Amino acid sequence: YFHRQDVIRPNSLAFGVGYEGKYGGIDGRSTCGTTNPQHYPVLCPMPGQSGIALTYGKEAPDATPGDASAGYPITVYFNTGKLKLTAHSLKAAGPAGAPPQAGKATPAAGESIECYVFDPKTGASADMTGWQQCVCIIPKDPLKPNVEYEVMFNVEVDGKPWVKTWRFETSALKKARR
Repeated sequence: YFHRQDVIRPNSLAFGVGYEGKYGGIDGRSTCGTTNPQHYPVLCPMPGQSGIALTYGKEAPDATPGDASAGYPITVYFNTGKLKLTAHSLKAAGPAGAPPQAGKATPAAGESIECYVFDPKTGASADMTGWQQCVCIIPKDPLKPNVEYEVMFNVEVDGKPWVKTWRFETSALKKARR
């Protein structure tokens, strides 16, 4: 969630990734150019996207401290930090295009998913969420494989309402994504 912004921000001209031993880092903030406001907001996952991972890959700082099995972060990036997430929902819409895996439970259509909530003033790490120009929800449990989910965000952006509902599908894979 925290490091995703460097990769998908429309005004990132370049970013770097470095590792030493088990530690890694990413920097995309120092190479930002100007961006046409039409390129915002950036939704991740995108509407209609499939193959979405089921879990949140831990990072430092940790957006979900004490929770080793949170679901995939769902983010909306804006070109402003004046944001307030006023309402949200994440629901299973039913099976995705691929058949469900044997032995894996599929949430019932319409089942609401409990999430951690983030905006520039809300979240586990105020040092990080304060400068993020995004809102985010992270499911408290991993998403189920081969399921279509519907997400809704209601956000106050620079004092004006912004509402969006869209769907995405998870994969059968259990690889974590940041």
